[in-house]
Amino acid sequence: MPLTVERFGRRNLMFWAAVGCTFCMLLFVILVCLPQPLINEKTKGSAVAMVVCFNFIFGWGWVGVPV
Repeated sequence: MPLTVERFGRRNLMFWAAVGCTFCMLLFVILVCLPQPLINEKTKGSAVAMVVCFNFIFGWGWVGVPV
């Protein structure tokens, strides 16, 4: 992680990680708030995938910065 921070800079890394987290959370909320007839196994799986992507992006862009 320190190599990534040194290469891209803290400000750019945290900014783009925030953009990615926002996108993932927005898609998650849209998928969860769909009307009942539209919810199926694919939308549930996609919502879980957005949470996993959010956690990956958060860990990559924010957690390693204070180190």
